[in-house]
Amino acid sequence: MKHLRVLGQKSRSQDSAYTAVIMDITAAVKNAERLKQNEIEIAHVARVATAGELAASIAHEVNQPLGALVATGGALLRWIERENPDIEKATANARRMVGYAQRASDIVSRVRTLFERGSTTFEEVNCRDLLSGSFAYVEANARRNRVAIVLDIDDGLPSFQGEPVQLQQVIINLMVNAVQALSQFNSTDRLVKVSARLCGDRIEIACLDNGPGFSGDGEAFFKPFHTTKQHGIGMGLAICRSIVEAHDGKISAGTNPSGGAAFRVSLPLTHKASNLKE
Repeated sequence: MKHLRVLGQKSRSQDSAYTAVIMDITAAVKNAERLKQNEIEIAHVARVATAGELAASIAHEVNQPLGALVATGGALLRWIERENPDIEKATANARRMVGYAQRASDIVSRVRTLFERGSTTFEEVNCRDLLSGSFAYVEANARRNRVAIVLDIDDGLPSFQGEPVQLQQVIINLMVNAVQALSQFNSTDRLVKVSARLCGDRIEIACLDNGPGFSGDGEAFFKPFHTTKQHGIGMGLAICRSIVEAHDGKISAGTNPSGGAAFRVSLPLTHKASNLKE
């Protein structure tokens, strides 16, 4: 098959004369096709090249539901092994275990999509459900560390477009980090406040604590492998930023005016025609 480009122009000196040029552009067309294919392959290779980072992210993210699964399973055994087993509470714990296991499965499935050539589809996300669902995974951990978590969500917040499982990862990460910071803080009044507001055409989610806070530039928290925890791997907030930016959003770290740390997430009500891998 040959690709030809034909250019013609009427002669200015003779009314009935035309000048025509026929060019063989087959090589140029094939080069353009090869370039386009190379760009697709390079994008795919770039995603595969992040395997080490994604492996760390799986370890970090799946550890949360698995930890909750172990704790809930222990509580279930205690309810069953009592002299008079409490079947109702044991059943409730079993249901929670199923939910935690499903979340771990969902996280792995979402991470796998980063290696696939297909696209990730956004869907309608309810902000109240997003925060309430995230709180359910952190509640037991907060209670063990004597930390109170308060949700302050404006009524009538509109739904927005997003990937719910990955956005839940972001909120859970922020809550868990706040609880861990407060667990090492010598105070009897340990509080984490998570709020959601409508600001113009964006949803603003804030996670504030009254802990020790931090000094320096909050941007350092979002660098891969940067951690202030003794056994941390420094991937949680780096992953959060990747997810938020894939939603055309922004995440930042600062100080809480009343003392402590403040992390803020800003998400648009609508997103650009893109997907999480672009």
